[in-house]
Amino acid sequence: MNNQAALLRGLIIGGVCLPLALFLGYQLATPEQFSSLFWVGVTFFAFLIPILLRWHHPLLIIAWNLQFLVFFLPGHPQVFIVIAALSLTISVASRMLRKDKTFISCPAVAYPLLALAVVTLATLYVRGVGAKAFGMSAWGAGRYAGVLGAIIGYFALTAQPIPPNRAKWLAALFFLSGLTAAWPDLLNFAGPGFQELLAVLPSSLGTAIATPSPLDPLERFVGFSIMATFFCYCMLMQFGIRGLLDWHRLWRLLSFAAVFAVGLLGGFRSQLGIFFILFLVQLGFERLYGTVVFSALLAVVVLTTLVVVPFSEDLPMSVQRAISFLPVKISPIVQQDATGTLDWRFSMWQRALPDVPHYLLLGKGFAFDSTDLILAGYGMQHGLADSFEDAMITDDYHQGILPVIIPLGVWGFAVFLAFCWGGFRALYANYCHGDPELLRINTFLLSLFVTQVLWYLFVYGEFYLDLMSMVGVVGLNLALNNGVKKPAPAHRAAAVQQAGEPGVKLPAMQPA
Repeated sequence: MNNQAALLRGLIIGGVCLPLALFLGYQLATPEQFSSLFWVGVTFFAFLIPILLRWHHPLLIIAWNLQFLVFFLPGHPQVFIVIAALSLTISVASRMLRKDKTFISCPAVAYPLLALAVVTLATLYVRGVGAKAFGMSAWGAGRYAGVLGAIIGYFALTAQPIPPNRAKWLAALFFLSGLTAAWPDLLNFAGPGFQELLAVLPSSLGTAIATPSPLDPLERFVGFSIMATFFCYCMLMQFGIRGLLDWHRLWRLLSFAAVFAVGLLGGFRSQLGIFFILFLVQLGFERLYGTVVFSALLAVVVLTTLVVVPFSEDLPMSVQRAISFLPVKISPIVQQDATGTLDWRFSMWQRALPDVPHYLLLGKGFAFDSTDLILAGYGMQHGLADSFEDAMITDDYHQGILPVIIPLGVWGFAVFLAFCWGGFRALYANYCHGDPELLRINTFLLSLFVTQVLWYLFVYGEFYLDLMSMVGVVGLNLALNNGVKKPAPAHRAAAVQQAGEPGVKLPAMQPA
């Protein structure tokens, strides 16, 4: 009987696998056709269904900062958008089948995001979608997908809490998945034979290969800069500033400094600016001002400055550009490039500001005509248009407020500010009253969110990208804490305060 059952099982498996293998082989014979990629993708997705049903929520957390595209789908969406849509669908279906399962509630964040979705969809309906991938003459659908994908991702993240035994390593993987941003720079070192792999990367990384040009003579490694940022985020979250400066574990500080220095090869002044604000904010929330740790941090900064300043002109040109706003000597070429970008931004903002009143009530939307972009590029090459014409067409204003208020109007900007305030309140409540085991993570996520909002509003930002980052920080925090924590009851406050349990008062960080 057992032999007959095994034979029957083998016949069934062979009867399914053999035709499937023939079908996939036929499809792979013409890989350049979209239909072939589609059916191969559908087949592999069918095999992944059991994994998605079981691990869709951890996969979403890991994929949030993954720097890859689903290149075989129209429009080449980011991986996190696809997984977020699948995860939310599975969570909603599970909620319908099991009434005991509920989503994490945080109205102060959810309502502004829903309002932002309404504003975005209304603008899309009136102004057009701009889906070049579906044969339309306009572009811009990717930016709508970025905004709506971030909103979908928030509700997928908060569909269920993260178990305490997975909290720390999932929070780490949330940031460590951003290390994949180094992919294009590594491919550049590997040689031209690997350039086809750039198809799986976002355009902001895939075109940022470290090769100088007459227009940009600096050799800049954009992927390394993003990789270093996420790595340093993870270290600050896991150890805090106090733990990072623990002299008994010197490898932490040395690792942080080495990777941060590699990130300066990207040539972004924003890397130093963001971490400067982040350290100031986190020092406050860790209550380290006036402590030995604060003095040690100042000593590290002073020693680093004394070492770097005398050799600033000998540093790589991209690193010189990253520190060009400091009072140090740098190459005239680097100085001209850094100054030119500032003038470029101010000139663009002067041109863009008169357009703001025209789009206050009804935003321009993210769609733009591809012909306008091509003509702007031609005019720039021949000196017939300003150097920022293409950036204005794509709403890439290199400033936080304009990329919201011009495409989505004053309504979009208002609900975005409401989301920022609601996110801060939720993160601050969990920082004050959350689980002591999550204190260091909650402190960092609050510090990072405050830094992101300040940098976006007052220095630089791209709305459809920065919204995804901010929403991810808030959603991760709510999933880790299973919502917004409330103060301990009055009858319990004295006991836990006497026991030294953080969460009743503003907590002080413990050594790592």
